[in-house]
Amino acid sequence: MNQLTSTVVSLDWNENPLGPSPSAVARVREAASAMHRYPRGLLEQVSDQIAEYLGVASGELLLTAGVDEAVDLVLSLATHAYVVSPGFDGYLARAQAVWPVPVTALALDDHWQPSAIPHTRATGSVGLLAQPNNPTGNMFRRSWIDEFRLGVERLMLDATYAEFCPSSRYLYQARHPGTFIFRSFSKAFGLAGMRLGCLVGEASEIRVLAERRRFQPVDTFSLHALSGTLSDAAHIERSVAATREAAANLARILERSSLFDRVVTTEAGFIIGETRGVACEALVGELGARGVRVRNCASLGLPGWIRVSGGTVADQSRLEAALAQLAEGVTV
Repeated sequence: MNQLTSTVVSLDWNENPLGPSPSAVARVREAASAMHRYPRGLLEQVSDQIAEYLGVASGELLLTAGVDEAVDLVLSLATHAYVVSPGFDGYLARAQAVWPVPVTALALDDHWQPSAIPHTRATGSVGLLAQPNNPTGNMFRRSWIDEFRLGVERLMLDATYAEFCPSSRYLYQARHPGTFIFRSFSKAFGLAGMRLGCLVGEASEIRVLAERRRFQPVDTFSLHALSGTLSDAAHIERSVAATREAAANLARILERSSLFDRVVTTEAGFIIGETRGVACEALVGELGARGVRVRNCASLGLPGWIRVSGGTVADQSRLEAALAQLAEGVTV
């Protein structure tokens, strides 16, 4: 099926329900006639624009091709990595695929809070931590994060959902030695298709990572799209509001369904639901057969739960109708 003409409703990858900024679209169209040129100087220009937007010095920022490149660069400094479980599976995947780097997963308790920390601050130890956490969508105790930061040589704090979670601001407003902050331009910025993000850290550490980056890692169109979005602050604000509105509506849909024991509205702008009376894998499969994609959280260390995000009102209505059919025992 052609992805551009597909009628499948995608509520599984935390995509912006509002779409890209018109300014981003216009910039990409304008750049099309120069696609035969390398983005000479454009990477530096847009990096300066991002630095101004985030309120950091240009030398403290490194633009990356999404979270994958950011994780790869940080792991290039690692001899051992620490993650949490449940947690984002991309960290473990990159650690296994690229170097490989041994990984220790620190378990969350029943309240989705961590307690264990690395015993020693070993040379080459790296922590990879999303705040809010994915898939649980909650913030960890500040005291634990401070202890964890001291337990590793370097820490990458993944603030992908920062725009949706005001309580996370303290994490990335201050500079800490050995700490990198990852900011995403996929979610609130509506540029998931461009795969863009940036790392913020001490200038000396950023220079080390910059030397390990491949030549011209971000393409011309992505750079122009990001530049256009950064100039459209109103669109970013509308995107955050639209995501929150979508989450509230999705929560109501899941709460009205008899297929869930518990529904949680997270600080990350997505919804998670614990299934009732049906295996999570079966539910995800049945919804997929009806053209509605949701995320099975088992691969994220949270079996029995699904994650749902975004979508238009029509998309959400499709989800609600599919859930109603399944609750009534209607087969495909």
